[in-house]
Amino acid sequence: MLTMGFVYYQSPTADPLTVELFQFQLPSHHWLHLNVSDIIIVLGLGLLFQEINKSTDSDDVTIRENVLSFVVFLAYLLSFFFVPFAANSTFLILCMMSLVDTVSGFIITAKTARKDYTITTPGSFM
Repeated sequence: MLTMGFVYYQSPTADPLTVELFQFQLPSHHWLHLNVSDIIIVLGLGLLFQEINKSTDSDDVTIRENVLSFVVFLAYLLSFFFVPFAANSTFLILCMMSLVDTVSGFIITAKTARKDYTITTPGSFM
């Protein structure tokens, strides 16, 4: 984010997400150019993986985290529609990743809760 602010300060008309950060040559002799938006998406995918792993736990915190992930998704969605800086493909991909996080969190929590729920008859012991 600091890099984006610096780039915007240098040229207010430039899009800070399109600034090239890295480039390297592939074994096929083609060049791969990575810009700020590519790095943000890769970091978002890593965080999505971590969030999905956390949703497999069955404790009281997961319900609050599911609600929080829904709030984050709503913030992404509203920002995408109403904030001019967020009206780009990078933000849309991050918004969809937040939707996947929200839906998968609710589904995984429901499935784990169903597996944890057992019915016993009175007088029987497990």
